[in-house]
Amino acid sequence: MESKSQISRRTFLQATLAGQAGLKLSPAQEEGAKVEPGIRPELVVDGGRYRVQFDEGGNVRRISFLDQVFVPPLQYSPYELDGELADAERLAGSQELSFKLKAAKLNATLTVHTDPEVRFRITADKKVNLKEAGLVLTFPAAAVFHLAEYLHTGRQLDSDMPVGESYTGQLEFNFLLVQQSGMWIRFRTGEKKWFKKAHCHIARHPEMFTMTFTWPAETHLGLAVFSSLDEALEDYDKWLETEIGVRKLTERQSDPAWVSDIKLVITVDMMRSNWEIAHDFSDLLNLAKEIREIGDAKSILFYIPGWQGAYDSNHPTYLPHPDLGGDKKFRELTDYLHQNGFRLMIHTTGWGIDPYHPNIDTLERLAVRKDGQFMGWQLGYSVGPKASLKFRTPQISLRQSATKGDFSIRIDPVPERCEALFTLGGVKTREARIRLTVGRRTISTPAGWFESHNEYDFPFPLALQPGENSVHVSTTGESEVDWSRSWYRIRYSFGPETPYTTESYPILMADMSNPEYIRIYTDNVRSVVRQYGIDAVHVDATHHDVAEELLARLKEKLPGVAIACEGSETFQALGYWTFWQGGRQQSLTDYTEIARGESLGTQELFVDFCTCGDRGPSASKAASEGAYAWLDKASPVCRFVREYIIPYPHLCAADAFVPIGKVCNHFPARLRPPDKEVLWKVLRDAKRLDYVPGLRVNYRQYGLDEETKKAIKTLV
Repeated sequence: MESKSQISRRTFLQATLAGQAGLKLSPAQEEGAKVEPGIRPELVVDGGRYRVQFDEGGNVRRISFLDQVFVPPLQYSPYELDGELADAERLAGSQELSFKLKAAKLNATLTVHTDPEVRFRITADKKVNLKEAGLVLTFPAAAVFHLAEYLHTGRQLDSDMPVGESYTGQLEFNFLLVQQSGMWIRFRTGEKKWFKKAHCHIARHPEMFTMTFTWPAETHLGLAVFSSLDEALEDYDKWLETEIGVRKLTERQSDPAWVSDIKLVITVDMMRSNWEIAHDFSDLLNLAKEIREIGDAKSILFYIPGWQGAYDSNHPTYLPHPDLGGDKKFRELTDYLHQNGFRLMIHTTGWGIDPYHPNIDTLERLAVRKDGQFMGWQLGYSVGPKASLKFRTPQISLRQSATKGDFSIRIDPVPERCEALFTLGGVKTREARIRLTVGRRTISTPAGWFESHNEYDFPFPLALQPGENSVHVSTTGESEVDWSRSWYRIRYSFGPETPYTTESYPILMADMSNPEYIRIYTDNVRSVVRQYGIDAVHVDATHHDVAEELLARLKEKLPGVAIACEGSETFQALGYWTFWQGGRQQSLTDYTEIARGESLGTQELFVDFCTCGDRGPSASKAASEGAYAWLDKASPVCRFVREYIIPYPHLCAADAFVPIGKVCNHFPARLRPPDKEVLWKVLRDAKRLDYVPGLRVNYRQYGLDEETKKAIKTLV
């Protein structure tokens, strides 16, 4: 089924082609057709070196740049109001060039002026909630489109796009460039804070392209023209510096010089979310010694998620875990790495609190609640990607199992691994706290709870395995406990949506605006960094716009230490982070979904850069046959990013070399080991797309095969 915007674009194309064929045109179109190519001062907006000429119907009739002139193939360039095409009519007598826009359901006013770009601002009539505005322009088939689409990837679309195809792209940095008639035309939103606030739709027709640029209605569209790509990007750099206050890596005193030497990030999973040890500190030491004989150690950054315990556990405490070798082996490791020039990055989470932390009573009051419920990841009814499991129990008496001391209860057979939320009731005691333990997790009632309450809903889940499970019951405090009327029930249980969905150790969301939490997190990270000479700190899932104060304090306490992130949503963040996990490590042609077929033959393609899912056989087949090679052209439009951050693959994505069950997921790896062709394709793409490649190893199980050694030697 066609979307509203696709129907409007089809109608526009049919109408304009009908007009060219001599059929009856609307009054606005007839007025536009009368416009002579000569300059009418009142219809020209002057941008200095470039000028944009309009007609009475609001259509862009020509763009002049120095001695170059671009004339759109079609005379009509309509506007969109929330996806609906709008007719335009000039408003005479206004101080600025203005037009009245009328769509089927919405009316608005378009004003065009320079400041210093040519600015298009669309304002809806009163009491109308207009969300998006759009400009539709046509370009000849020789035009080349450069989309600032991903963090480190500019996509190029050109005449190789087959007739009848179209592409919709989310623009990471809110702009695109069109290379046409000896000029580079840039379309950009006026958004100064958020990324991804513009998108485009480009459709290929027999003799031309139709381009629709869409932006948020609360801001404006800016049009500027440049003589080259370099000039356009230099202007964008200047905007980032003067308007946003972003500084380049080389201009920041807090960023170390060594980051420019890094050519490879090696992810070494330590302890997975289920406490399975993928590698310990001795494994990493042996790996480093082997790599030292292969290439330049100064070009390699080791990244070690799960180094402080099971992935997402122990936050906000950061110390090398005893099960991995503890202080002694970690110090031996860090001493060797530093003596030989390697760099080491630890994993932290800025917003995280372990709900099973030994100090949870103190930390709990620093956690975020909504409607009385704790917020976080993998905790309860509505947080995290998961599916409800059709398993729960009625009230089950504890009287037969209870003793004066600790005791255990057997849970009815569980159909599959799940997170289970328990309720305990009927206990009589004044001060005692009741604790339930399964494996490494312990949950506890508040002190004195059962003196005035009959039951308690534990807010944090216990992990149950398929079949029968044993739950250990213990008490703290000196009060006697009367178990005669006690009972428990499992009120809710849940698991992952699919076997590919990340299901990690539960984690509470901390209040990152709380000064005490800020102090605890930053002091703990600083302590371990200083103690072991850590080179870089990864701050997972912590966006700059919601943790600006916390991150500012962190950088103050860690001068000269590189700071890495999973991702952020604002331009200011571009000037804070050093390393940036920029998405899935794969070619642009590795599509998770190919085809949302429509009556016009249009296919919307979405590239999966960040999910942990598997890729279907149809996608692989289409990619291998080159059916969508026209989408796999990298434009250098995003190359300016490397001056602000060092992009590298996401934690859940850098598995292109040796497969391993992801540290943040309980489920085993499901992808087959990649062959040599895939290995070298990833390396070629890293160079082509200008990001630092990631190598995820399973050194404990596989070691380093000869082909991987060859790849490392080639890189470093």
